Amino acid sequence: MRNLISWSRVAPKNEFLNAAREVYLLNWLGRVFLLMAYLAILGTSTPAIAQTLDEYKAAVEAASRDEGCASIPKSDLRDRCNRAADFVKQDCKEKPFRCKDLLENRKLAENIKGKEDSISSLKKDKEELERKKSSASDSDKREIEDKIKQLENKIDSDSRSLEEMKRSLSTDRSDAGIRADQGRRCLEARKDVQYLFDSARSSAQSENDSEKKPFANKLIEYWERKTKEHDEAFKLTKEAIEYCEECKSGDI
Repeated sequence: MRNLISWSRVAPKNEFLNAAREVYLLNWLGRVFLLMAYLAILGTSTPAIAQTLDEYKAAVEAASRDEGCASIPKSDLRDRCNRAADFVKQDCKEKPFRCKDLLENRKLAENIKGKEDSISSLKKDKEELERKKSSASDSDKREIEDKIKQLENKIDSDSRSLEEMKRSLSTDRSDAGIRADQGRRCLEARKDVQYLFDSARSSAQSENDSEKKPFANKLIEYWERKTKEHDEAFKLTKEAIEYCEECKSGDI
């Protein structure tokens, strides 16, 4: 940052702003960008190493216990999978991203509209009474003044209620947007994990050793079952994001 500030003293303003935007963009991409870059680098730079029979056997045992990443025989993929799985736990299980039965905003928006219409009607009634008051007798004026006072109290009470409802709607819509963003982070974390299992499956499918091949096939069968579970979780997460977006917009 010190270098950026020093450089800005001599650089054109637009170039400095562009550099600042690049720093901001890197922060915004955050974990997803860095993790994907890390995976891409390792994926292209790590030499292919044949798995030992014992590694395959240990992986099959882990698969029998449904231990996920531990079922990957290749150590570097397994380690990367464990790190990626930590993000799935953090972004999909520990942080809320669902809105259903929690943040439906259409009903509240409808109630706000009804309250606004009611207040508008009360104000019209008050204005009508004030017009009548100007030409009313003294005895009628007192009665009209009492009614005006009652309307003013009602308008004041309903206006405070309306503002509270609007604040609640604003908070709920903001929360829905935050949950939708969290759901998208969950999707990215699941994509990272699935990418590693796909890499492991590709490696196992290319196994030609006659002793190792049966173990590789067992692992492929296990990963294919887990892929179906992943696809279902991915589908449900996408549906949750769409629901939150509809809550944010007020469609639900």
